Amino acid sequence: MHNTYCVTVMQFINCIIYKFIKCNGNISLSATINASIAQGSGIGPMLYAIMESDIHTISLMNMLIKYTDDTNLLVPADTDVCLTEELNHVKHWADENRMVINILKTKEIVFRRPNPKQCITPVLIGEVQQVTSANLLGITLCDKLCFGVHIGNVLKMCSQRIYLLKLLRDQGLPRHHLSTVFDALVLSRIRYAISA
Repeated sequence: MHNTYCVTVMQFINCIIYKFIKCNGNISLSATINASIAQGSGIGPMLYAIMESDIHTISLMNMLIKYTDDTNLLVPADTDVCLTEELNHVKHWADENRMVINILKTKEIVFRRPNPKQCITPVLIGEVQQVTSANLLGITLCDKLCFGVHIGNVLKMCSQRIYLLKLLRDQGLPRHHLSTVFDALVLSRIRYAISA
């Protein structure tokens, strides 16, 4: 049994993964995937973190923040290496490691003071979309570092979940079980990242 685990890990590391699809009891033929990390596997995020450990910024002033399979590039306005060069460096690393950067999920957000005297918008980077807010690990960050949009998103989600609680109550779920569901679905969302 131990040998099976080693072979599986080696297949992941060597990027030889056999994938099939199961639907309504039918199993497709397997296909070889020779790039990327298989999503949905328990070992995938760990292997991605190991593989990504050699990526770095060109400038020490810039920063890469990595979490599971998300990578965020922070480039301050007064950097010695521009954002375009850093992004091209990351793209080159991805090509060398047979990884694909999903440009549709790649966003640029420029943080600025709430009421700047002059607003300088940087040049757009190719096909990367420039946005005024972006979701990072469940927190909506706005370009002016205000949290109104995030609070609105949380309240909307909690409202939907409270409606679910009402349906459960109407179906006869006991009060102590409703309290448990409330803690799991609503209170946990309100408290998420509050200590950060």
